[in-house]
Formats: sequence, structure tokens, C-alpha cells
Amino acid sequence: MTLKKGFMALVMGLITLVAQAAAFDPQLELAATYDNQVIQYYQQGRFEQALPLAEKVLKIRTEVLGEKHAYTLMSLNNLAMLYQNLGRLSEALPLFETGYRLSKDTLGEKHRQTLTGLNNLALCYNNLGRLKEALPLLETGYRLRQEVLGKKHPDTLTTLNNLALVYQNLGHLNKALPLFEKSYRLRAEVLGEKHPDYRYLVFSTHGYLSTEVPALSSIVLGQVNNPPGIDGYVTAGEWAGYNLKSDLMVLSACETGVGSVVSGEGVMGLPYAFYVAGNKNTLLTLWSISDEVTAKFIYSFFRKLKKGVGQIEALTATKREFIKKGGRYSDPMYWAAFVLYGV
Repeated sequence: MTLKKGFMALVMGLITLVAQAAAFDPQLELAATYDNQVIQYYQQGRFEQALPLAEKVLKIRTEVLGEKHAYTLMSLNNLAMLYQNLGRLSEALPLFETGYRLSKDTLGEKHRQTLTGLNNLALCYNNLGRLKEALPLLETGYRLRQEVLGKKHPDTLTTLNNLALVYQNLGHLNKALPLFEKSYRLRAEVLGEKHPDYRYLVFSTHGYLSTEVPALSSIVLGQVNNPPGIDGYVTAGEWAGYNLKSDLMVLSACETGVGSVVSGEGVMGLPYAFYVAGNKNTLLTLWSISDEVTAKFIYSFFRKLKKGVGQIEALTATKREFIKKGGRYSDPMYWAAFVLYGV
């Protein structure tokens, strides 16, 4: 184990201990119950009903965990997004401002979560017509994302496009046009001119799970030679900053579906995080499955999707296929772990 990997393991271990200690606080359990109700209302588009509960969640977590805790910052962002969805931008703005400031102070200006907060704040200013305040934020965000992620990263190109839009809204068409052209050229270069939005996303990697604080659950990506501000973990709280348009995400990491169940009202883990980010359905495993079995199962599942079979039907048919094979694959431990969450 390298020094960096050992350090990251220590950090994640400490986070787990903090989360476990917090989970015993009855106020946090109450906040989790409220938060689950917020999730239900949000999924139904009932933002007015979700709002007072989201306000209570933020109040409790700020008092118990502190304003800079990762879970508090997630609640702050959720509340800001609710205000924005309700068209109450003047109330959303100070929350976005606070969230960005605290994230910058706690995580640093180059951290992915901070850069997402910077982009959200800039877009809120833009929606309010405060273009001269949005402009320097997007200029900063574009510069930092180039440094951290590279010039051709999708997030960098999204910020570049947002910057061009603000220049256009300001009437600076001579500045907007070359940025739009650059954004299109780089996207075409990286993704291809006929690139569609990805319909299916597949992750075959490790999962870090926190059943006590679902926002800390994460997909573990690269852990070697990461640039500054990139720790290799994409947490459930961070996924909300992404703009997914996928019909299906497949996760074959160990126990990726495990989440915190509150009052029998569903899973609060990675599947919900992906839903908030724009993904429709998630296929995942409830316990560890060998790479060999996973490859066979996923291959069979996607063959059926390619033939036009629906996702639920394809999953059911694949499980029946495993049962009919006989031998060890017919044992539920090999096929029952695969479950589908979604709309």
C-alpha cells in the first residue's frame, strides 16, 4: 500500500467513526426521518411540502454536527435547490453563497464539491439577472476546472459553455462566440460530433458505504496519480452536482445498494443520489459477487436490453436464465443480489 493510499484509508476510517458516533444522536435520527420525507416529496414534485421539512433538517444538523460538516453542507444545498425549483431565487441565493463559502473554507477552492458550488452560485446569479456577479465566478470556475480536471473534461466544458452564455446575455457577442466555438470543437474532439447523451452508465469498481450517513457512501475510482483536489471518491452528496441524463446506471461494486432505511420508507443511498443527478434507474448488487458471475449476468442482461426488452423484464429473465442453468449458478447467492431501483 502506498503512503497516499494508506492516508486515504485512514481518512475514510475516521469519517466512518464520526458518522457512527453521530448516528446515535436522537436529533440526527429525527433529521434522517424528515430527510426521507423530503426525498419522497421531491420525487413527486411536491416542493412546497418538502420545504419546511428541509428547513428543519438543516437546522438540526447545523446545531448537532456544525455548519461545516459534510452532511450539513449537503442539506444546505438541498434546501437551496428546493427554493430554486420553487422560483424563490432570492431565498436560494444566500444559501448557495453560504454553501460555497463554507465548502471553500473547509475543502479548499480546488475541491470538486467547491467547484460545483461555485458553478451553482454563478448560475443562480445569472438566473437573477445579476450577470456582472455571475461572470467573475464562472471565469474563476473555468480557470480552476482547467487546472484540476484538464481543458477537455466534461465539467470544464460545461463551465466554458456557461461562461459563453453569460457573455451572450451581457451582449458581449464578440467574446461569447469564440467560447461557444471552442466548447463545440473540444466536445466534438473528445466525444465525437454525433455523440448522444449516454443512455447506460456502467461502473465496475469498489464501493465505500456508510449506512449511518448515506451522504458519505461513495464509488471509489482511481487512487493513484490523482490531481490536487481529487481524492478518487465520488460520494452520494457529490453526485447531486452532476447532470446525468441516463436511463440506467449499473453498479457492480460490493454491496452498492445498501443504504439507510428510515421508518420503512426506502433506501437513502447511492440510488437516490443518482436519481437526484438525473439518472432514472439503477441496477446494483446487495452483496459481493465475483467478477466472473457479474460479467456473465450483466452481459446477458444487456443482450436482452439490446433486443428491446424492458429493464424489469430483462432483469427477471436473466435471473430465470441463471436458475435454469442448474449447477452453482442456480443458487440465489449468484443472482438474487441484483436489484433494480428507479421510476
